[in-house]
Amino acid sequence: MKAAVGAARLGLGTVQLGTPYGVAGDPFPDLQAVRSILDRAARAGVRDLDTAPVYGESEARLGACAPERFRIVTKTPSLEALMHAGGVSGVRTSLEATLGRLGAERVHALLVHAPADLASEAGPALFAELARVKDEGLVQRIGVSARHPEELDLLLERYPLELVQLPLSLLDQRFLTGGQLARLAAAGVEVHARSIFLQGLLLMDPERVPAHLAPVAPRLRALRSATLERGSTPLAEALGFVRAQTGVDVVLCGVHSAAQLEGVLAAWQAAGPHLADARRFALDDLTLMDPARWAERGLPST
Repeated sequence: MKAAVGAARLGLGTVQLGTPYGVAGDPFPDLQAVRSILDRAARAGVRDLDTAPVYGESEARLGACAPERFRIVTKTPSLEALMHAGGVSGVRTSLEATLGRLGAERVHALLVHAPADLASEAGPALFAELARVKDEGLVQRIGVSARHPEELDLLLERYPLELVQLPLSLLDQRFLTGGQLARLAAAGVEVHARSIFLQGLLLMDPERVPAHLAPVAPRLRALRSATLERGSTPLAEALGFVRAQTGVDVVLCGVHSAAQLEGVLAAWQAAGPHLADARRFALDDLTLMDPARWAERGLPST
């Protein structure tokens, strides 16, 4: 059963809990801060967490903070790393290591971290390994962490995906305008929206935007103006926009502290109908909306 409009759940992305992350350069939280964040999230009814083996200490820190309270989604190593270690059978080895770090018997979902891996010649064998660990009861759902609409279209034709994670925000609306979100909803695929703040860029003071991302500043100024007119905030509007999309099951947010989480929880409760004509805030330059391409503008890529 797919989420109806506005029925999405709030979830936490945890990359910044295990490694330095974000365009604003927020501090890396220590283990006690991570525990405070997760304790507050659990009390608020947040149940969905996103992690990956490449997120530094993220999985180990989750494992130290009563992970049984949450539904955890993790990811595969890259195909290159798998092949270097002996082949796609390494999916199970990596997952077992993840479960060990988490102190868990199973996770909610295992996603292929790089969609290009599934699109490669080794893709069918890789997906078969995901299906195998699902059959063994180690995961409940399998799928992919998507980056581009065209890649997702191809993978939906080839594989019975059960969960798709994708970027979606006021600044990046590609999966909405391209029809992929509607297609996923029609197919009953569980959808987790990530990058809803675009690594914090969406919430930055327009005057503090890094020079290499300067073309984003006018949209941020327009967003601030529109939210002031509505008596709202960019945070509430960013959450409300993604939450309102039909078919989005989980809206993943990243925080660096319990105080930031309090702000997100308050904004989540306050979020109402999203801004009219939200399309005006969308970017059309991949080097601006895809952090993996920020290096082309002279910034570190992720």
